[in-house]
Amino acid sequence: MTVDLLEACRYLGVRGEPDDATLALVTSCAQEVQNAAQPRSTSREVPVREAAGKLFLGPIETRSADLIKLLAGCERALLFAATLGAGVDRLILRATAASAARAVALDAAASALIESFCDGCQAELAARYQQEELRLTPRFSPGYGDLPLSLQGAVLDLLGAPKAIGLTLTDGGMLAPVKSVTAVMGLTKNPAAVSCGCRCALCKKTDCKFRKTTNKGV
Repeated sequence: MTVDLLEACRYLGVRGEPDDATLALVTSCAQEVQNAAQPRSTSREVPVREAAGKLFLGPIETRSADLIKLLAGCERALLFAATLGAGVDRLILRATAASAARAVALDAAASALIESFCDGCQAELAARYQQEELRLTPRFSPGYGDLPLSLQGAVLDLLGAPKAIGLTLTDGGMLAPVKSVTAVMGLTKNPAAVSCGCRCALCKKTDCKFRKTTNKGV
């Protein structure tokens, strides 16, 4: 698990190649974040059912048209959660008092690291289901497209995430630790339904400043 330095720079708002000073700052912060991180993840398989415009993921229900489209043809899905741990949050908080610029760079490096960790977890899960000739769809998180952020609580509860990996939800609806992810992944036998491209292609928020582009023009 490593920090993608260019990805971290993208989270900083850098477009194109970063200058030497920015890259040096991000490289230093990336090492600090990796040292502070205690990554953990958990997942759970649930049945998928669609009825009357609703999608049911086990006991969880949603009317998200985007998720319904992503999981079309899937009879099962994985609920997933991952976190870098509270140590990363403390690292960023301490830096805030000393240097705003360094705190922002630490935050960007942590954002890149949690994505890298999730990618690794997804690769391990994909290998696990390969023997069933099942493939994973891209991760789709609450807050993407029309999937409401409020769904996070139900996902955490069903995963038992507070006990399993120490991941909770604040009264304000924020994940704690902050550098954490919840997501849904479909299990499908249809290789055409699997995208290895940019996950931003699944999101309709085209004006997002963190939106990635690909060589396909997404």
